[in-house]
Amino acid sequence: VDHRLSAPAAELNNNADIFKSHLERITRVTSKASVSSTGSAAADIPSLVKICVGESVEHSTRKRALFGVLEKTLGGPALRRYCEWIPLARRQFSVLASATQPSMRCMSFGDELFSNLDGGRVAGPEQLLASLGPKSQDFKVLSTNSKSGEFFFFSGDARFLVKTVTDHEGQILRDMLPAYQDHLRSLPSSFIVRYAGLFHVEVDG
Repeated sequence: VDHRLSAPAAELNNNADIFKSHLERITRVTSKASVSSTGSAAADIPSLVKICVGESVEHSTRKRALFGVLEKTLGGPALRRYCEWIPLARRQFSVLASATQPSMRCMSFGDELFSNLDGGRVAGPEQLLASLGPKSQDFKVLSTNSKSGEFFFFSGDARFLVKTVTDHEGQILRDMLPAYQDHLRSLPSSFIVRYAGLFHVEVDG
């Protein structure tokens, strides 16, 4: 989704209004009498993030339970190390359209890595679901004069900052994940920011 300006900035109060205006313009142009296009008009970045986080956490929870059974059955440190250190897994989830949301695809990158930073205290699945999941508090818009045109939000409980990034910036973060994990494991008191996740969302329409 191209989230650049679609209306004069003076007419819009914040980034969420800008994005909503853009989606409404897309819907007027395509003008399809379908659930998908109706959902697109109502979609906004916070709701898309919540859906994507919810899908990712659901998978992580099932996988963790499965690996817990395998560890009890097979034992040994190799399986535990695999779960804690695998850095570059990419997973894709498809979400069907409904009366309140468009059909979409979301990808998550390195869930195991992020959920195991600081022993899971920063971004474990339960924390992500509580702060960023479908039933979490409303996100708070952070209005900025950023020249990048990206969007900034705080989670409702103020634990996380959500920021959109370009494809290039996302690729840079993916490329540095192994070194990033190694650094924080070697220097757990490092002041380097702890990322909670990296997601890519594609909305139909």
